[in-house]
Amino acid sequence: MSPVKRLILLTAVVLTSACTTQHDKRIAAIEPGKTCSLEDAVFDNTPYYLSETKTDAPIGKLSRLFGSYDKAITRVHIARHDSDLSARFYDADGKEIRRDNASQSRPYAFDGKRFIINKGSSCKPGEAGVGCTWSQVELSCTRDNDLVVKEVNGGAALIALVIPLGARSSYLGLYKRVPDGSARPTIAVDAPQAAHP
Repeated sequence: MSPVKRLILLTAVVLTSACTTQHDKRIAAIEPGKTCSLEDAVFDNTPYYLSETKTDAPIGKLSRLFGSYDKAITRVHIARHDSDLSARFYDADGKEIRRDNASQSRPYAFDGKRFIINKGSSCKPGEAGVGCTWSQVELSCTRDNDLVVKEVNGGAALIALVIPLGARSSYLGLYKRVPDGSARPTIAVDAPQAAHP
């Protein structure tokens, strides 16, 4: 086979199996913890690390994953139940913030290392063709037991209605676990007034 034909064949193979990826390089540097206890955990609502351009994304604030966009939220209490993760929200004074429009629980799947929530797909069963997109959020812990939130997206499309193109991206948010001594925010209660004779 002539060099020109080889080049044409190689170009055709590369073009027909094109794939684009965009991943936060810090994901590979995270050392996972042995276990991720979400039985009764409190985390800061604002990440101490967030992938570039994701400030307004759901992973930009932990509370957004549970349906609340209230700017007064500073901490999120997560509790694991049999089939879902529930969240309670607190302000800087430790007072619970309740919102009727916030869905404060999410069903999850657990694969032994990660809790998978907010899973969505436009793909039909057994199909991964053009127009098929999917996404999910993965929760795990670092060695220091901080919360790792990874948003993963994928899909397929056609370039010029001829060349198939696969796409995959992953973004990262890291949330500090509140120390055990202050794990559960307290609600301030006014001291009773002394009775006057």
